[in-house]
Amino acid sequence: MIRNLNVLMAAAMALGSIGAIGVAGAHAAEEKFHCSVEPCRFTARSDGTGKTAHQVFVVKGANNEEVSFTCNGVTAEATSSTKTATALSFTNINYGPETECSVNGTPGVSVTTTGCAYEFTSPGGATSTELHIVCTGSIRIGIFRCTFRIGSQRLKGPKYHNIGKEADTTTEVTVENAITGIAVTQEGTGCKTTEPLTGSFTTGNVIVTGETDPATGTPVMANGWWA
Repeated sequence: MIRNLNVLMAAAMALGSIGAIGVAGAHAAEEKFHCSVEPCRFTARSDGTGKTAHQVFVVKGANNEEVSFTCNGVTAEATSSTKTATALSFTNINYGPETECSVNGTPGVSVTTTGCAYEFTSPGGATSTELHIVCTGSIRIGIFRCTFRIGSQRLKGPKYHNIGKEADTTTEVTVENAITGIAVTQEGTGCKTTEPLTGSFTTGNVIVTGETDPATGTPVMANGWWA
């Protein structure tokens, strides 16, 4: 999907960490996701191996308690049947096991995203980009006999940045997911935070890359951009 994409996940987490497409500056209300081929598969991955690659999700309790989750990375994928789309829905969101997740620096966190998708949209242009978390159940973050749940909800805040020139050269999109106000619930005998809980994606860029449909052969990178 493109360079400096801050979701997946996430996710991801995804926790969260988990990523769409954008250009700095003024934008019209009809911005869309673009690909040079159709159908087009968009794959999301973490932005490199530095700080922005880490997918960080923070949960705060009613009494200012704070729990910080970090996943080393996130992957996901979406498919568009046409060259332009008003929204991209990313599934197969994966924060592990190959990308280890920790809580307050301690490993052993499990993140389950089965039945969930991250849908990136722009119903009013760049000024009102949205992330829709769509789940048949919920995203589950498990630690020490406590499970945090993130259910379906609409959130504002993702930013899209193009890498390269649209439709001109090989292009990707960086998704920056600094998103606050995420509704979270908890269950389990090990929970130490006080409800109501609020979650935030504080760090975690995702790069989204467009490519040819794998059903037609080995995928080949295509141009993908937001405009």
